[in-house]
Amino acid sequence: IVSNNGKIESFTPDCIAYRNCIEIEGKISNRKEMVSIVGKDNGKKSPTDPNNNREFGGNIIEGKVIESEPGAVSILGVDNKAAINLPTTGIRFHSHPSGKKHESTKQANQVMGSYEESDADFKNAPSYKTKDNNGREVEDGDIFTASKDGRIGYVFARRNDTVYIYNKTGVLATLPHEYFVNFKK
Repeated sequence: IVSNNGKIESFTPDCIAYRNCIEIEGKISNRKEMVSIVGKDNGKKSPTDPNNNREFGGNIIEGKVIESEPGAVSILGVDNKAAINLPTTGIRFHSHPSGKKHESTKQANQVMGSYEESDADFKNAPSYKTKDNNGREVEDGDIFTASKDGRIGYVFARRNDTVYIYNKTGVLATLPHEYFVNFKK
């Protein structure tokens, strides 16, 4: 497995040694750099910190981590969707924001004094389809736009501290964020 690092063609379904294995970026320095980039969202779930309401990420191209321009700041309770523009080459990685907003609103029934509780937050797992501003499904999510050649991608969910490893077929594995750089033995 170590000698086939980066050789996608070696990780085929008919190879028994790889049936239950997922290739993860092999260079510790690259994994550290990826964590540093997505760590600009501190995971504190603040609805007002701009860095907790946008995506950070980049690509690994020819063995080097290339940081992308951060995504636009999203407004919780308004669009609840964040995005980042990543090149289609190389291995893609990005964060899903930690921002979360809790609201309590009084209902029209004044006699009962009832309240409605709601949360506005960002999804943790990689998306497949998203919704546009008119509520229609659009095929532009993480999994839908994943590389057609089987390369994996990474979503760092900053709110639940989980790394989702995915490709065109869906989520392949999850890993606690704390073990992404230094694997638990």
